[in-house]
Amino acid sequence: MRSLTIPSLLAVLLMVGCAAYGGATLLDVPVIVSAPPGFAVASPDAIQSPEGTRFHGSVCRRSFNLSPTRIRVERIDAGGAVVASASRPLWGLGGRVRHCTFYDVPTDWTVGAGEHVRVCALRSDAPCGRTRP
Repeated sequence: MRSLTIPSLLAVLLMVGCAAYGGATLLDVPVIVSAPPGFAVASPDAIQSPEGTRFHGSVCRRSFNLSPTRIRVERIDAGGAVVASASRPLWGLGGRVRHCTFYDVPTDWTVGAGEHVRVCALRSDAPCGRTRP
């Protein structure tokens, strides 16, 4: 009985790992995150898609400050220039209670060697602030 327990556990763990995002490939992308005071942006998962890269993450309210209304993802080249960006509205951060919301930002690009990604939560679709990795 005991000899089947370990292989069974390994099989279950392998299936759970493959099931994340429908079995899509998670990419190892350097990410810098920023949020306004009173909010936290978790480093998103970068998911390979047929069109490019999809970024999935969360933004959490930590105080009573005005909520960000957009999430923006910027692709930054080795020289620090923004070479591409994508953004989406953020929903669900209203009110005063501490809680989180999730976002999904699809892009039509992939992050190349020497590049990184900057993700920020803002109240407009303006560029993210200038932060180096």
